[in-house]
Order: sequence, then structure tokens, then C-alpha cells
Amino acid sequence: MSEFAATVILTAGGQSRRMGTCKAFLPFQGVPLIEHQLQTCLSVATQVVIVASSRHFAAVQDIIGRQEPIHHSCSHVPAVSAVTDHPSFSGEGPLAGLFTGLFHIHYRTNQIPFPGVFFLGCDLPFIDTDFLHHFHNYVRQDQADGGEYDAYIPFWNGQPQPLSSWLTLSSSTLLPYLQRGIRSWKNLIPLLRVHCIAEKVWRTWSRWPQPFLNLNTPRDYANALRMNQMQRDRPPESERRIHHASPQNDDR
Repeated sequence: MSEFAATVILTAGGQSRRMGTCKAFLPFQGVPLIEHQLQTCLSVATQVVIVASSRHFAAVQDIIGRQEPIHHSCSHVPAVSAVTDHPSFSGEGPLAGLFTGLFHIHYRTNQIPFPGVFFLGCDLPFIDTDFLHHFHNYVRQDQADGGEYDAYIPFWNGQPQPLSSWLTLSSSTLLPYLQRGIRSWKNLIPLLRVHCIAEKVWRTWSRWPQPFLNLNTPRDYANALRMNQMQRDRPPESERRIHHASPQNDDR
């Protein structure tokens, strides 16, 4: 599977009130959740920006520091950086985190025109490498066909999943919405040109039954651990195909 040149903004902030503890550091597959998601991002992206709260910034920096370098076919190591919320909108929700990540990218790279980014929440552990590859290919094909959208957002059960989206918004485009007091995706989405990705499309990208399972509560976390274990206990696809294709013994 080939790598692609993409940037990911990965949010690790949030209050985690319903979880009762910082969900970014909950164990998942043997590592903190934020590290699990960072490893996924590093397998596909050339730049990852983690937006963390000031309280957990040092811990996120430690996690970044212990990652093994991943060399891509584009011949450079992905750049990983951590930032805290922009002081103008500190602690004001996921859109503030998005603005912070976009502002950081534009300040560092001066990318004009802006090609777009993946925007991911660290509490979506089933958004994996395959999903991101298929998603990116889908966006590239749509843009090649003339699609001009601010956001590509999967929909599940009729609801948008903006914490696993592709955005072509720049920080300067997002800023006026924040200045108008818009802080939620619910209020922002109707103001954007959104390409809605139907379930029948994204289902082909994922091996997980609930890829958008968001870990907001201890019950969500328990469900995620259970779903992960069930997947690990399943035989490989090739073995399942052999099993289903094998004729039953006939002792007659």
C-alpha cells in the first residue's frame, strides 16, 4: 500500500467530563489512545499536528518523542508537532482545536492554495489506515472530477461524523465563524459546502462494524475494548474463506 502526501490534525484536548479521566491516555492495544491514533496517522501522512490541552501538553510531547521514524516513499520523515489551543479560543471546543491546527499549518508551511487536511479525534480508535487511504483516494477522485467542497464528511445513521473528515478550510476561512460565536459543528456544517459521504460508500473502506464509535463514556470505552477483542479473536479472512468453502465430511 503506497503512502500519500496528506496532513492530519489530531485532537487530544477536550474536557473528558463524561469519561471521568482524560480519554487520550486510556490504554488501547497496549498503548495510550492518542499514541494508537498517532501511529495510524504516521502510517499514511507526511505531517501530523496534535492539538492538546496545556495540562496534557508535556505528556503528548513525550509520546511524540518515543515514536520510531517512519520513512515514506516521498523520502522524508513525517513531521509531528504538538500545539495548544490558540489563545483567542482556548478551551472552546473542537472548532477551536481545528482552528489551532490550521493556523499552525499555515504559519509553518504557508500552503496557498490550501490542499486540505484530515481532521480526526483521538477518541475514534477504529478509524484505521485502510479507512484513511480509501477516504483520501475518494477525495482526490472527486476533486479531479471537479468537486469543490469545504468539507467531505461521512454520515452514519443520518448524522455527520466531522471528527473523521477531510477539510479544505483554511484558518482564515474558519476565523470569521469563530468570531461570530459559532463553536459547534452542528451550527457550522449548514454554512459550509459539504460533500456528504453515504454509508454505502464508507462501509467499503472499513472492516469495523462501527468505525465511528466515539469514546465519550466508560461504557463507550468498554464497548470499544470488546469490539477490538472480538476482531482479534476472529480468524483471518483467508481462513474464513477456506472454512466456508470446505465441503462437509460425508460418512455414507
